[in-house]
This record gives sequence, structure tokens and C-alpha cells, in this order.
Amino acid sequence: MTVAALVTDESQAEAMLSWGQFLAESETTDLTLIVFQKTNGSREWVDVQNLDESSSTSRWIHELVEKLQTSAAKVDVSIRLLRDSSPEWALVEEIGTMNISLLLLPEFSMVKSASEAESWRQSLYRRSPCETMQLSTQGTCERRPLNVLVTATGRADDSTAIRRGYRLARQSGGGLTVSYFEPDIDVVALDVGKKILANIVDNALGSLPSDVSRQVVLANSFSKGLSFFDLSQFDLAICGTRNSRQSKKFLANSGFKGEKRPFALATVRKPIPLTSRFVGKIQNFFEGFIPQLKREQRVDLVQRIQSSSKWDFDFGILICLSTLIAALGLIRDSASVVIGAMLVAPLMTPIVGAGLGLAQSNIHLVSTSLRTVLRGFATAFMIGVLIGLIFQPTVSQEMDSRGHPNFLDLIVALVSGIAAAYALGRPNLLSALPGVAIAAALVPPLATSGMALAIFEFHLSYGSLLLFLTNIIAIILGTTITFWTVGIRRAKSDTPAQSWPLWLFFLFVLLSIILTVVMSLGV
Repeated sequence: MTVAALVTDESQAEAMLSWGQFLAESETTDLTLIVFQKTNGSREWVDVQNLDESSSTSRWIHELVEKLQTSAAKVDVSIRLLRDSSPEWALVEEIGTMNISLLLLPEFSMVKSASEAESWRQSLYRRSPCETMQLSTQGTCERRPLNVLVTATGRADDSTAIRRGYRLARQSGGGLTVSYFEPDIDVVALDVGKKILANIVDNALGSLPSDVSRQVVLANSFSKGLSFFDLSQFDLAICGTRNSRQSKKFLANSGFKGEKRPFALATVRKPIPLTSRFVGKIQNFFEGFIPQLKREQRVDLVQRIQSSSKWDFDFGILICLSTLIAALGLIRDSASVVIGAMLVAPLMTPIVGAGLGLAQSNIHLVSTSLRTVLRGFATAFMIGVLIGLIFQPTVSQEMDSRGHPNFLDLIVALVSGIAAAYALGRPNLLSALPGVAIAAALVPPLATSGMALAIFEFHLSYGSLLLFLTNIIAIILGTTITFWTVGIRRAKSDTPAQSWPLWLFFLFVLLSIILTVVMSLGV
């Protein structure tokens, strides 16, 4: 295992070398300084000893090599130059082969106008598979006892920050203070915070060391909690977080007491789990293979689907008219009239909206869309029952064909969902949507089910309802997969992923399997 420190320009080199050596000593391992140069060519590692000193970058790298050769470093230090066209992905892929246990990054800006280098360093902080630390420092690491402060927030990265702070404090002969912010909402809040903090430290270090100071701060927000500290009393302050806002607030030293900032500030996050790495590799594959939606396309797509997924007067009128047309076409056994009803039916959009919400982890859109689908279902079904009671139709061939769903119907619906999502994301393909609406066939099964129930054809009613449910489940699965592959994912990739979208997606997969079994058995 090795500690790696990223250097992107000369101004960072000395500080990253100094702190990198100190971190490597605390891990009893070696240090690798990675210098990155963006090029248009293929990826390559370059021997820094053979660099031409004509460029400014090459000169300061050679100066760094000479400084290492004359220093009495306690750890082995190597310098490697990586050239590639895609900085963050190059390092993400190389971390595994280099056996890196900790990646140290220089501070980067969180503002939208940040430079390209800062943007990909920010991306690297989120994506690198190993433990990753972002460092903001006033200079090199002086070999002196370090008083370290770790601010715990009750998140998953607290243990990583505490372990890292404890090792650095012990390595330098200094001390560690761990703080916890407890909301001031009860008279026993302080005692509750002390118990929580004791559990956090115990989980991080195995047992509660006597040389670790603990401090509970009563504050209702992270920002207010930070304002209680005079960080000038500490040499290093660490916060375990992958949240951009917390990281920005912490590293900017905004809201802290005292005019003098601590010698160094750092945010650290734990290694990415193996499952998340696997998902990341799949994401990388699709990003390189399938054209991703541009920002303007995403804005237009989300706006259109969100607006069309709500139940309103226009939606209600269209669902009534499409069901009426479908019912009359089914009674007359007219395929052309039934196809016309499919084109008028508005149910496809809220189902696609549910798939979009699932891909985005947008619970509001998912719930709004599913409520609209439920209302549309109830309206269409009741109109079908009413038409059946009025006309008392005999079972036509068009009606009978929708009462015996099979596995192929599920495949057709799945492919229809994929086609709908892909066409909606590409303005030049919107003309394909009428064909998708015909293939999906959502309203005719509902009309058939309602009319069959009215004339006591219960098996036909059940089969048609099963076909409608199959279509919904398969379309949601198809749209979710397609939206994810074209780049529509949860909004904040720097925050811990929510688990409900994955569980809901697997629930739909399970339902599709159950429906397949039911249809294959002819139940």
C-alpha cells in the first residue's frame, strides 16, 4: 500500500510533498507524488528523470527531484508523471493498479466558475475508490506536535476522519480533540450528545482512548456548530464529509472564531464500497458508449415530463376521450379506431415520469407520476364499466386479444419504455413517439377490462388488467434504465446515495418476474 499526493502546479509542490511524507509516516508506508499533465494523446507514465527541462513544468519537477535527493526523508518518495486526456478517470483507473490506500488532493474551488483543473479535482474527490483527503494549508508540515481537531457530524465518514486524526496526532506527539454537534432541542441534549460522541469515537478507534479529548457543541446546524471553535488553537482541523457545501464551508474557514486560521484544514472521506465501484465502472462504460444528454437537453426533457406528469383538466379530458374511443373501437372490432385511441391517450407521459424520477432519485416526481397513473387508471376503468353497462357488448376479437397476455407482451412494453425515454431525450426523434404510444397500448386493456367486468366476463377482465399492469411495470423499468444510461442521475453525487430508488427499482424487477410467472402459468 502507498500514500499518493496529487500535484498540479509548482505552488502546491512543497506543501503536498511535506504533508504527504507526514501522512505516509503515520501509515508506515511510502509516498508517491503524482504530477498530471493533460494531453490529447493516449495515456502514458513518463520517467521524470528523462524530462526535457525546456518547459516550466519540467523545470520545477526537476527541482523537486533534486530536493528529494538531498533531503533526509524518513519514507521512500517517488515522483510519477501521468499524461492523459481525461484527468479524473485516468487516476481513478490507475489507483487500483498502484495499490494506493490514501489519495491527498490540494484544495479546489467549489464555485461554478472554477478552473478546469479544479473541476476535475473536485470530481476526483468524489470518484476515487480509495480513502481521499482534500487539504488546505498555509505551508509545509513542520515536524512538531500537532494538535488535531476532528468535527464529527454523525455521518459515515466520521470514523475515517477520527482514525486519520488520531494517527497524525500520535505520530507527531500531539493531541486529538473530537467534537460533535448536537441539536439544542431538549434539556438533555448535552447528555445525548456525549453518548453519541462516545459511540462515534468507540466505533472509530475500537475503544475509547484516554488521550482523546471530547467536546459536544449544542448547535442546530453545521455552520452554527463551527462558529463555536477558535481554530487558531489547533494545527490541523479535519472534517469527515463528501458533501460539497460542508466541505466548502469548512475549508473556507468561514464562521470560525479567531482571526488566525489553523495551520491546515482538511476534509476526508472513506473508500468507495466495492458495489459502488462496480456501478461506477458500468456508468463509465455507458458514458463512453452512449451519447450523454447535454445540460440544455436535460433541462428541456425534465421540464416537459414534470409538467405533463401532473393530473390536470387537460389530462382528465384526454383520458376520458381516449377511453371512450378505445371502448367504441373494441365494440366495433375496429383496429384502426383502437389505434387512434392509443395516440390520444396521455398515460404514457406520467409512467415515463415515474421512470425519470426513479433515475433522478426524485421522490416527488415518482409520487406525483404514480398518483396521476392511478387516477388515470381509475377513470379509464370506470368509463369502461359504464360503456359495458350501457351497450352490453359481445366479446369481439379485439377485446379477446387483450385478455391473454404473455411474456412477449412484457418484452414489447419494456422495449417501448426504452424507445420512449430515448426519443424524449433527443429532440430530433420526437416524431417516433406516436409509434411508441401504439406499441405500448395502455388504454385499450383498461377499456377491455372495464367492459368485460360489466358483462361478467371475469377471466377476460382479469387478463386485460394483468396486461395493463405488465405494461406499466415494464415501461417504468425501461425508462429508468434508459434515462440512467444517457446521463440522468441523482442531482448531488457528492452526498450519500439514497437507498429507496434502488429498492424500488428491484421491487419493479421482482414484480415483472412475478407477472412473467403468472402469465406463463396462465393463472
